[in-house]
Amino acid sequence: MPSYKNKISPVFLSPDDEIELINKTTKANQAVAIIDGSIWESSQPPVKKCIADCRSPVVFLWDRVASPTLPFLLQKNGSVRGPTSGLVIQYVRCQLKNDILLSGDFSIGFDRDDNLIERFATNFWKVLRDMNSGPLESIDTESGAVLMRNIREYVVGPSAQKMSLSGFLLKHDSAEAYYRSSSKENTKGTQLIV
Repeated sequence: MPSYKNKISPVFLSPDDEIELINKTTKANQAVAIIDGSIWESSQPPVKKCIADCRSPVVFLWDRVASPTLPFLLQKNGSVRGPTSGLVIQYVRCQLKNDILLSGDFSIGFDRDDNLIERFATNFWKVLRDMNSGPLESIDTESGAVLMRNIREYVVGPSAQKMSLSGFLLKHDSAEAYYRSSSKENTKGTQLIV
């Protein structure tokens, strides 16, 4: 019975951070391709040059050396469903809504015995972690009070950090949790509520 390994990282990435991340990823591994969503028009994955060219809110990173072909399921309507894990890294994209950046996440689950996929995932997560601009603090949006400091569960891209420091709020996509990047300037005059 195979054993599985899971990796997941919640992120705050601006569109500029996405570009930087993909540039660094493809520089480190030229076999990486970007797939626009899991529903395809044919058995050929819809590969795009960059994330900005993708229409789907969920994109996939595919190492074409680690997995030269991708399995698919033919749907009743004639479309094709590609893999969402195991052979690809899923990215649920961050979204900008007015002055709020909603979180996204990268994830994969794979067979521990698949050394090529494990190396792909390990190398990608190293690039992702290296982009992290620092910890966050959670805030009460009404009072501005700091609820908790030194939150390190998210990878915060450098551009997302600049957005936060300029006044954008960072919000967890599926919860009423708001954050901002930690800095000396935005910790003055706040009280810690734990």
